[in-house]
Amino acid sequence: MTRSLPLFVMSGLALCVAQAVHTADVDVYGIVDVGMHFTDSKYGDSSTTMDSGISKGSRIGLRGSENLGNGYAVVFNLETGFTLDDGAFDNTKNRLFNRNAYLGMESPYGEVRFGRQGALGSGVNGSIFLNSYTVFGNLYKEAQALQVINHQVMRADNMIRYESPDFAGLKLYGEYSNGVDGDDAVPSSKRDRFGAVGLTYHTGPIRLVFVADNYFYKDNTYYKRDDSQTYNFGIRYDLTDDVTLYGAYQYGANVEKVGNQMKRYTHKDGKGIRYGNEGFDSHAVVLGTKIDAWGGKFKVQTGYATGDNDYFKTAVNSGKRTNGRIEVDVWQFAVGYDYPLSKRTYLYAAASYVDRTYKDNGVKVKGDKETDTVKSAMVGICHSF
Repeated sequence: MTRSLPLFVMSGLALCVAQAVHTADVDVYGIVDVGMHFTDSKYGDSSTTMDSGISKGSRIGLRGSENLGNGYAVVFNLETGFTLDDGAFDNTKNRLFNRNAYLGMESPYGEVRFGRQGALGSGVNGSIFLNSYTVFGNLYKEAQALQVINHQVMRADNMIRYESPDFAGLKLYGEYSNGVDGDDAVPSSKRDRFGAVGLTYHTGPIRLVFVADNYFYKDNTYYKRDDSQTYNFGIRYDLTDDVTLYGAYQYGANVEKVGNQMKRYTHKDGKGIRYGNEGFDSHAVVLGTKIDAWGGKFKVQTGYATGDNDYFKTAVNSGKRTNGRIEVDVWQFAVGYDYPLSKRTYLYAAASYVDRTYKDNGVKVKGDKETDTVKSAMVGICHSF
């Protein structure tokens, strides 16, 4: 005699199966990183400090996904950074989720995300260029590749991002921010916007990347500044199982900075005088290698960048215009070593030498943001959970 299960039992089983299929997985994760940082600057102060986030930014976050079936899933990430040495937020605007705050959809046709995210050419989460194609990326203080290579945007609000599926090693990317700093409600001419496209290609021991981005400047009351662009190329080659070579090149057009320190000429309008300028036209190259040695990774990196920036000042009454020119150069050498204590914890050490020259109409301008020579060293420990 065959017996049927009661209807309520069958309904309960069906509900359990449905919940198992459509389970939302949520993870709490984080990184805690702290170390000692020593600097000696020719024209600035020498210092010894305890710093957070030397090798990786200290953070805590939530990330999760819900499987919708048929290759579709909802994904999200909420992440905030903090400084381990004092427990404060690591941003000036006291954002709750300053590092990432996005919701997205995965599908067989790629992934789309909406919210605050990292730029393709930056060195933060979401980047496809800097950290993957230079040895030190945007980390390790003065050893970072950002001493030489510039990123126009690190993270942007109001970002729409697309990442394609893998086509035989090739992936395509695109992103656009309709208001870089949370101001997308005002007219487009009154807010800064940002867009980028990129691709990566992986075949055998070779990885390649290209990123092009554009910063759309809001209108100035006196003159409309042309948009700025960077074009970024990178190559990574696994020479052997123990040795990886890195190379990166950037061309910048009308950009704000050369490297992380050397900024274009800026001056507030004075009484009867108005100032204006475009940004730098720049070139930068970074070369490096990682070598498995003594149970850890030994790192070496060198880089060079150069750029120039034309500016002007105009007398309002007479219309007389005076032109000027900024010329900059920066080169860097850095070494480092990471030693794992476990799968989630490692010790690190690095040292760097950076030399910058900043000339205004042929005359050197000295200071910690201009012409300077900086030597630094750092040691610390990083743990992931």
